[in-house]
Amino acid sequence: MSLNNLSLSKKLILTFCTIMAGCFLASVVVFLQAYTAKMALLDQDRAQRIVNLVDGAMTAMAEQAANERGYLLLGSASTLSAVETERRALETALSEATRLAAGDTILNSKLEAMRAAAGAYAANVADPQIAARKAGTLAASDIATIGKSEGAGELDQFRAAASEIKALLADRTAAIRAQLDDAHHALELALILGAAVAGVFAVGLIWLLARSIVTPITGMTDAMGRLAAGDHTVEVPAVERGDEVGRMAKAVLVFKDAAIESARMAGERRSMREQAEVERQKTEAEKASEAEEIRFAMDELEQGLTALANGDVA
Repeated sequence: MSLNNLSLSKKLILTFCTIMAGCFLASVVVFLQAYTAKMALLDQDRAQRIVNLVDGAMTAMAEQAANERGYLLLGSASTLSAVETERRALETALSEATRLAAGDTILNSKLEAMRAAAGAYAANVADPQIAARKAGTLAASDIATIGKSEGAGELDQFRAAASEIKALLADRTAAIRAQLDDAHHALELALILGAAVAGVFAVGLIWLLARSIVTPITGMTDAMGRLAAGDHTVEVPAVERGDEVGRMAKAVLVFKDAAIESARMAGERRSMREQAEVERQKTEAEKASEAEEIRFAMDELEQGLTALANGDVA
């Protein structure tokens, strides 16, 4: 179906729907880019939280070792309680980090390595020394060497696993940051191009709509003005259209045909009046001629009778 045959309401609805469809597509592109940026931010935030938890676990491990040495040296109940507190803090941090890393096999394996190293340190070093200190069987020579070599392997494994996790997350954070930069750049580009395309598209549709409606109406207004001025040769535009503008043009064409017919009938009436006037003038001329002939005959007859009365028989 041609655009010219659609009604004005359908043209307006079609134009509005087309503009809305363009805006919707642009919005979808912007939403997808914004969603990508949001997910990248969530990944970055999760990575940073895991790093913070790993740092917290390392701090708890260091505090646990320090409080353990303090208990071995001083036998203080507060330092022993602090050891248990730091163990719970370490386990809480690792459990929360494991929850955040759910589904990440590599990260979970390294977190498990940290937990295993911490457990090995507690089982192989800290707990036996604490038990010996409680029992009073810890030798003075052993107390003198506390912190120099005990549990070095387990603590090194713990720190190594933590360093690997932080390095892995640092690489991922760098990749996420690059992804965020790309997403922001794509979002800005989508906004600029979307606005430009939507603007051009809207201007094009408005121009097409104006050309489809305003131009023929302007042409009909001019045609009606010329028709009212008596110009019956004017061409009525948009007669072939099937919309309201076409129906208006057909109505104007009816007025034009009626004006032409009226002018034709007026011409015929004028011609008939002129012909009647000619006939009247001809009749009057004939009557005048007949009257002149009668007058002439009467004059001649009068002269003849007068002559006869005077005896002139010639």
